Amino acid sequence: MYKALCAAALLFATVVFTSGNKPADASAVGLPSPLIVAKVALTNQSAEVPTTTIFIPTQTGLYRVSPYMALTSGSSDSSEWNLYFGWTDESGQQSDILMFLAGPPPSFGQDGRQLGTAVGSFTFRAVAGQPVTYYTSGGGGGSYELFLTIERLQ
Repeated sequence: MYKALCAAALLFATVVFTSGNKPADASAVGLPSPLIVAKVALTNQSAEVPTTTIFIPTQTGLYRVSPYMALTSGSSDSSEWNLYFGWTDESGQQSDILMFLAGPPPSFGQDGRQLGTAVGSFTFRAVAGQPVTYYTSGGGGGSYELFLTIERLQ
């Protein structure tokens, strides 16, 4: 009986000490990172960018664009730049102002509808075969930089 009790205690201790031994930095199984499908990196821009195709989706799905735009030079309050973003979903062609810049540096992209609010990522649904685009408008002097990263979520 003593041997059976010792064996049971040893087995219990082995199970307790070996269960849950997962390293703290281990990633979750089944949760892959979103796939980056396109990037834009423009620096020292002092003119408008015409409508430009970033990519053409090969699959209809949910995407996310992460923008960053900032004035890098200029000395007057008249510098103003806008970033427009376009895509097509099942209801048709869509377009919206994604960011707004104004004034001398330091100035970073703000929400075009709620001035003073920093812009984060924007999620959109795009139809396969239809271009996803952007363009900038504005002027008044100074230069700006623009960075976009687009990921496929599903």
